[in-house]
Amino acid sequence: VTIAPEEAVGPSGTVLAGDVSTAMVEATRQATAHLPQVVVEPIDAAEPNLPAHRADLIAASLVIFFLPDPADALRRWVELLTPTGPLGLATFGPQDEVWKSVDALFDPYLPAEMLDARTSGAHSPFAGDEGMVHLMRSAGLPLVENIAETLTVTFDDVEMWQRWTMSVGQRRMWGLVPEIERPEVLARAAMLLETARDEDGLIRLRQGVRYTVGAKVIS
Repeated sequence: VTIAPEEAVGPSGTVLAGDVSTAMVEATRQATAHLPQVVVEPIDAAEPNLPAHRADLIAASLVIFFLPDPADALRRWVELLTPTGPLGLATFGPQDEVWKSVDALFDPYLPAEMLDARTSGAHSPFAGDEGMVHLMRSAGLPLVENIAETLTVTFDDVEMWQRWTMSVGQRRMWGLVPEIERPEVLARAAMLLETARDEDGLIRLRQGVRYTVGAKVIS
């Protein structure tokens, strides 16, 4: 979400990337050190303290549903846009059945607010296209389009899957599983993952992603 805009703005533009995590800010600074157009700062997405009408485009990938008040945050983001600026959000779509079953292994260990981080519940705006359209329009972006894509993630075995989970947000879920119970969770995950192994000998899991773009006017 930082690299693609940098490639689009060219040498005359600037990309401001932000995260509430200081560790993520530092990691992003290191990853983009060779890109002079990129500026990385600590920014709270729920309350971005930035000048109004500054951004020609705002993009947020898998962020909005983690915020305490997504609708309020989105209205704040819209205030940062120039009159013709679009705003794009990436949120989760459907998972395949194996992936859902594997994720469900963590449910007994998670607090209520983490039980459905992908959509925050069946009645939230993140549960479907219509909810995202309503969320965008309520924030002041009447022109809305949803684009769906299915991504395939491939693993050699359960050990590779576990290493991957430790590199994303699921790391926090592992941290909530008592250490003595982690081998059992891993063993059950291995059994489920084996059912997704294809004729090439690889485990393939599929996750839907929804890209929602909103704007005030047609630019």
